[in-house]
Amino acid sequence: MVKTLFLGAALLLPALSFGMEAPGCGGDAPAAQTDEQHIALSLSVGQVISISLPSNPSTGYSWSVAAQEGDAAEVKLSVIPPPEPAPGEEPLCGAPADTEARIVTMKPGKASFRLIYSRPWEKDVPPVQALSLELNVTE
Repeated sequence: MVKTLFLGAALLLPALSFGMEAPGCGGDAPAAQTDEQHIALSLSVGQVISISLPSNPSTGYSWSVAAQEGDAAEVKLSVIPPPEPAPGEEPLCGAPADTEARIVTMKPGKASFRLIYSRPWEKDVPPVQALSLELNVTE
């Protein structure tokens, strides 16, 4: 049986709750200054963790896995689009979307991940946000 644990950004990742708007829509892209969160968790084999990471793809920024160590768990990132506007309403320009980091524990051991929020083409610029996850997976 798979257990699911949902970790909301507002609860565990307050530093990731930053407002962004698309250029030309009343705001600027975030400044290139890394704000990093560290989370350590002990989990059992078969647990699934979903972490909601605030993002705004219209700014060019996206979440990616920058580093991974250990094979006790795997992570998959997917963008969750904003809700559709009500009939007759226009979509919001530069509307934010969340990125879901779904982590599945597969076997006992350790795993660590570093997720970064950056513009992939900006190679010499530090990420705006980073999240380091340290997992200890037991039977």
